[in-house]
Amino acid sequence: MEHPIFEGARLVTSADGTRIYTDAAGNPSKPSIVFIHGYSLSSIVYDNLFSNPSWREKLFLVRLDMRGHGKSDKPEQESAWTQTKFAEDFDAVVRAYQLRKPLVAAWSCGGAMVADILAFHSSISLAGIVYITPIPYLGFFQHIATDYVLDVIPKLTQKTDVNTFQIASRDFIQGLVSPKHYLNRVAFPQRLQQACLGDVMSQPRTCAAYTLQRSQDEFGLMRAGREGLPMLLINGKDDMLLKSQPLSKLFEKWKNMEVVNMDTGHMPWWEAPQAFNDVVLGWIAKVLGGEMKRMQLEAHL
Repeated sequence: MEHPIFEGARLVTSADGTRIYTDAAGNPSKPSIVFIHGYSLSSIVYDNLFSNPSWREKLFLVRLDMRGHGKSDKPEQESAWTQTKFAEDFDAVVRAYQLRKPLVAAWSCGGAMVADILAFHSSISLAGIVYITPIPYLGFFQHIATDYVLDVIPKLTQKTDVNTFQIASRDFIQGLVSPKHYLNRVAFPQRLQQACLGDVMSQPRTCAAYTLQRSQDEFGLMRAGREGLPMLLINGKDDMLLKSQPLSKLFEKWKNMEVVNMDTGHMPWWEAPQAFNDVVLGWIAKVLGGEMKRMQLEAHL
């Protein structure tokens, strides 16, 4: 039985009324994967994956703008920035698209949202985690932040000097890729740079501050690792923003983990797209091998 290719964006309402922007592409009968973006940006960073037939044919792709980012609502009261709220946002997306045990691909600061999810759900609620140059939980940021990003972030979150904010915004965007890729129009297209800059510029500074300063508990995340939740960790050897070495120590007791160090900066799926696709889709095929074969058989009945 053939299933139609799904495409479309929608606003999903979370438990507290916050509207979360979402977008989906691919075949809903396939295994699902939810993409979470990074600090001050939006799900537009995944445009090249959502337009790639290799991804759309194998998986049902869903992406969201985290609360306070992109096209989602941007609440500025502190009570809207709790771990519960982020978990409820994810739950609303899962319900809206009728996802069953999805994979989660989380990049950079978006990695912290996985800790929110696992604070309220057991490891069996997810099929696996694809961590892309991640911050696994916010309390760990200081251990992996480079001097470059520690210099930029205070300038981004301050509210008094517009010129300093604008310069820091450009510096932050430049740091998203390896220096050797910054001027490469394929690895870091100008339209993507401008879109990211627009996301940073349009986000309220209060939301930018809460994104990194909100309270988090990592217990559920680390428990999932001990229980064997599959995880693929992708690091960038030339990452300007985050250091990968401390992650090895943090995840040393994670039972089911694969680590790949790529010759990129902070955005490997743009800087080395074919290598990234091979690594991630290959890992997903291993993790979901039986499930994907079952779905392929059903599709031909």
